[in-house]
Amino acid sequence: RAYRRVYWTGAAFFLRVDTRLRHETGGRASLDSTLAAFHECCMQRGRRWSARELVERFGQLSVPEIWQQEYRATIDSLAEPVYQEALKRLGIVESASGARFSDDADQALLREQMAGPPVDNPKPPLQNSNAAALSPP
Repeated sequence: RAYRRVYWTGAAFFLRVDTRLRHETGGRASLDSTLAAFHECCMQRGRRWSARELVERFGQLSVPEIWQQEYRATIDSLAEPVYQEALKRLGIVESASGARFSDDADQALLREQMAGPPVDNPKPPLQNSNAAALSPP
């Protein structure tokens, strides 16, 4: 049971981070781009990283506030993994009869960007008036 909680809490953490990165930066940052940058700079053989060290480094490579906020929320949580806000941003609606996708174009694009194969020439960023500015790492 503990293994499942740890596994699904981690999965929910990265889902929340990825949806927030893509949403709040207008698509300029993602879990994919953060992990690619991490691979380029930091994949030294034999180096062991604590969760806190990884979150700090991932933040340095993308948007620190998002990583710190989601890490703190995860560490402070006592219950099951929290993922409802991420599903809302993705336009995934849960009901008694199952789950369905919304028809919202931005939500559909976000789902496609997260689930589709990496592309060299990504589609234009999502339109979001609240998108945070992202300077190159």
